[in-house]
Amino acid sequence: MDNSLYDGNIISIDKVEFWLLKNQDEYNHLKSLREGELRPLSEYVTAEDKFVDLYEQLDEVSRYHRFEPYCKEQLEIYALIKNDGLKLKEWFSTIESFYYEELIHFSVNYLDYLGNGKEYHLNVFSQLNKEMKLFIDRDDFKNTISLSNILNSIISSAEFE
Repeated sequence: MDNSLYDGNIISIDKVEFWLLKNQDEYNHLKSLREGELRPLSEYVTAEDKFVDLYEQLDEVSRYHRFEPYCKEQLEIYALIKNDGLKLKEWFSTIESFYYEELIHFSVNYLDYLGNGKEYHLNVFSQLNKEMKLFIDRDDFKNTISLSNILNSIISSAEFE
């Protein structure tokens, strides 16, 4: 099992993607062995349990990263219409479900992990790997984070209501 990500450093999404690809067969093998098996959280967590959990956590981060081109496109649209209240409301209505279904979860899961608003890089937290300190470079998600921040501001602004 490859634990090369456990170096305590900030890593790039490229390294995550490479790690996922390199470990995909092992993950699929372990998942197939556990098909239909209930794995309770207990004090007897195996190395395989931790590996599967890490793989799934990183796969989720990778899924969010695939939103980067879409978020960049939305930021370009926003830049053109941000001073036009009517167009801004129309634009927001087209991405509102994306905001509520994806961006809020992204922010809560990866950005606000201490609850103090001072976090910087994305923290990959695992219930089974509590000792793990794994951070992914925030710059790899710059469009997703920017769009999320803009939409948070729009929603919280009194003039948007």
